[in-house]
Amino acid sequence: MAKRREESYNWLDDPFDEKKAAAERERMEAKGAFPVAGCLIVGLVVVILIVALLVMGALTFGTLASAR
Repeated sequence: MAKRREESYNWLDDPFDEKKAAAERERMEAKGAFPVAGCLIVGLVVVILIVALLVMGALTFGTLASAR
């Protein structure tokens, strides 16, 4: 016997549930904002580290040259 159409419908994953769709949109928007902010923070830290290494290198070579 063929199953009735209503029995095969999944009520837990209702594609027409507006509250669930709104919550899903909010969750996806929140996920999209974090990686952008995270990348900006990581980029800023990398730039600061590069500048710090360059300054330390310049100070090191500057003091070595003046010591001779």
